[in-house]
Amino acid sequence: MTSVSRPSKNIQLADKTITDGSVFIIAEMACAHNGDFGKAKELVSVAADANVDAVQLQIFHAPANVVEHHRLRRVLEGIEFKAQQWQELVNDGRKQGLLVFACAYDMPSLELALELGVDGIKFNSADLGNREMLERAATSGVFFTLGTGASRLEEIGEALAAVFQCGGERLVLMHGIQAFPTKIEKAQIRRIGLLKEAFGTLVGYADHTDGDSPFAEQIDLIALGAGACVLEKHFTLDRAAKGIDYQAALNPDQLAVFVRRMREGIVALGSGWPAAFDEDDRRYRQFQKKRIVAARSLSSGALITRSDVDLLRTEDGEGLDASALGLVLGKKLRRNVEKHQLLALEDFE
Repeated sequence: MTSVSRPSKNIQLADKTITDGSVFIIAEMACAHNGDFGKAKELVSVAADANVDAVQLQIFHAPANVVEHHRLRRVLEGIEFKAQQWQELVNDGRKQGLLVFACAYDMPSLELALELGVDGIKFNSADLGNREMLERAATSGVFFTLGTGASRLEEIGEALAAVFQCGGERLVLMHGIQAFPTKIEKAQIRRIGLLKEAFGTLVGYADHTDGDSPFAEQIDLIALGAGACVLEKHFTLDRAAKGIDYQAALNPDQLAVFVRRMREGIVALGSGWPAAFDEDDRRYRQFQKKRIVAARSLSSGALITRSDVDLLRTEDGEGLDASALGLVLGKKLRRNVEKHQLLALEDFE
């Protein structure tokens, strides 16, 4: 039996690294192609032009996905692609510098995705309890994301336990409310932190905000601040056409702006760790911090009282910070100083 693993906190995919403090952006095509293979190829190019990290296809086999009388059965049958078409899309993505993921909705589609050699698998929360699919992915070693929408913590924990038991470790839990679109008050972005704390995994955000809302291009910044390191965003060729999966999707120009904004956002967050002062810090301290200066001309041998010194901003040098006032009061000067001259510890006996 494979030894029990633990979730990786540093996942390498080609030349990209998924880890806390980074942002990995997945452009989710879903079924925005409406069954038109030409549109699917165009969507791959849109993703590449937007500079995302990965484009995500959605592979399914209707008979293995829904019962025959399900209202979506005929729709799904009408938009399925053949294996060679999926392979062409994978090849297109690779040629354009993208990693290619596949959302696999059933076991035949998962097997096809693995045969196609995709870089990652997406499991919707619908398959959180599908041990067969999770264990297959875990034993294959493929990277995958695991949706947690509308799931209890116990269910998530049980799914992860099954994955770890099979040696799976390259995964990211994805928070995302499965409503199309998701109302702002339903986003529950603080769950990102809850998932990280509860399970010790990397966590991402699968956003389904209404694409018509200006907030659709901003809410993921909040997710980054909450600790998400993977962002999944739907996109389409033309929202106005109101095709399949348009509700939470961005238009091509919006997607490009979104990607730039998220990459700026992760830079703005920084590492969070204390660091040595850089040039900007030193310039600010020099210009802004108040220093201990002589309130008037003082002679060598003077015992310093509070009226002898001022706390003022000066551009003459570093000197003693205002917080060192207690270190100089009651001390005897060793030299003459002029009014507003900076004082240093070596100026006192």
